[in-house]
Amino acid sequence: MPIHPLNALLSRHLADWQTQPLNLLAPPPDLALDAIQHPQLSCVTTDWRSHCQAQHLGLNSSFFPDALPADLAGINLLFWPKAHQEGFWWLKKMCGFPHATGLIVGENRGGIKAAIKQLSRLDVALEKIDAARHCVLVEIKISESLAGVLAQEGRTQVFTGPDGLQLHALPGTFSQKGMDAGSELLIDALRQAYQPAKTRINTLDLGCGCGLLGAWLMRHWPNRFELTGSDVSGLALASAQQTFAHNQLEGVFLASDIFDQLDHLKGQLDLLISNPPFHTGQATDYDLAQRLILQAPQYLKKDGECWIVANRFLPYAQWLDQAFGHFTKVLETGKFTVYRAQR
Repeated sequence: MPIHPLNALLSRHLADWQTQPLNLLAPPPDLALDAIQHPQLSCVTTDWRSHCQAQHLGLNSSFFPDALPADLAGINLLFWPKAHQEGFWWLKKMCGFPHATGLIVGENRGGIKAAIKQLSRLDVALEKIDAARHCVLVEIKISESLAGVLAQEGRTQVFTGPDGLQLHALPGTFSQKGMDAGSELLIDALRQAYQPAKTRINTLDLGCGCGLLGAWLMRHWPNRFELTGSDVSGLALASAQQTFAHNQLEGVFLASDIFDQLDHLKGQLDLLISNPPFHTGQATDYDLAQRLILQAPQYLKKDGECWIVANRFLPYAQWLDQAFGHFTKVLETGKFTVYRAQR
């Protein structure tokens, strides 16, 4: 298996970091944590997959939206995320730790060079430490002035959705800038073609993001749904919780990589809705949606329904046929298709 470029870059510096604790902030889920040889390694993340990997290795790991550590002694190393506003959110968190400096590392294709340019324009003090394997490592000066400079960055966005919903989206949450066209089409399809047949419909919004789909169901058909939302992103879970609280709705939100933490829902669902992700970092990744579709029948009751929306170029139809034996296309545009399958 090829070495992750970030692992390769960090290996050049690990010998210099052995005398202090090394705290990894936002490590990507495909980073090989077991290859980072350090006696006092810990992880702070908003990604459930990274948290699970760290726990599996016996590392001390904190997962947001659970409480983050109030004090991180040692070296804080931030892995710059693809979403720049999420990176700024992390930098603001770093300003709360008692350190004069921190480290930032990232891949060129993940936007680290653009981030460095943007931080430089904000007069943030940076020093380049190393560059290799299309990655960059820099040192950043942490100060009260940095917190002030970043005050307008990395903020939660609030916008109006369908049926007057007020949607909250933390940085790094899918569609932080507003409702995406795929979710909008899925809502249109449900509005036109879904017929709630029961008074209490056990529903899972898988990959819930800011909570849009579940919140819309509960607003459009009040007192009909018992909703669980799940996501791999702690930022998304916190966003959905805020969305539901603002709109006076009730739901349960769980961290899960597709179904890995949802065994209690097997055979329990009347309705599964999703706008599944198809990117991991910068690459198209079919694995997430394929696992969702192929495993979905195990979680549905007899006659339970699965409604998903996808870009038309994605091979969802063959997986739906494999999993359910039949499906319908409820609504289509030039870019998206809404599928419905019934167990």
